[in-house]
Amino acid sequence: MKIYLDLCAIQRPLDTPNQVRIVLEAEAVLGLIAYCDSGRVKILSSEALLYESEQSSLFVRRQHALPVLAKADEVTQVTEKEKIERQSFYNLGSSPLTRFIWRWQKREEQIICAPVTIDF
Repeated sequence: MKIYLDLCAIQRPLDTPNQVRIVLEAEAVLGLIAYCDSGRVKILSSEALLYESEQSSLFVRRQHALPVLAKADEVTQVTEKEKIERQSFYNLGSSPLTRFIWRWQKREEQIICAPVTIDF
């Protein structure tokens, strides 16, 4: 199984655990990273995600995100067509990573995109 974690999900374990939801989400993300380390799942990344993580003004967030992204088995490159389309997504108020998620969803293999919803 392949999993795409957005930067908010990757950095969730660094957030202040002042709500039960934050604690549960942080534990879920850490669990997914542990699954990756054990080979049970594969993490996907993208050029955009790497760029976004390098832009963090907080060293501790970069120090956490970059090693997680280094675990990725696959890094999707941004094509010229996607660079052009990116501007239209910005104009519509869409996330720059939305295009990558849509692109991955067209594949035949199962991919989970974060944020992950936990149902208890």
